[in-house]
Amino acid sequence: MESRRPAERDGRRSGSENNGIPKFYVARLPDKCSSKDISEVLGLVWEIEGVYISRKKR
Repeated sequence: MESRRPAERDGRRSGSENNGIPKFYVARLPDKCSSKDISEVLGLVWEIEGVYISRKKR
């Protein structure tokens, strides 16, 4: 049986497979919050590669 790292077992990519770029999950954003808003705020601290906001279908 081949031993795999925990990140590989549950389907997540390891740091080397996603170029070491961390991803963040944020919940309960205001309805009017845009990806530009997120980029502007987080861009003050980190270099932002991209922002995706998943919206609930109503």
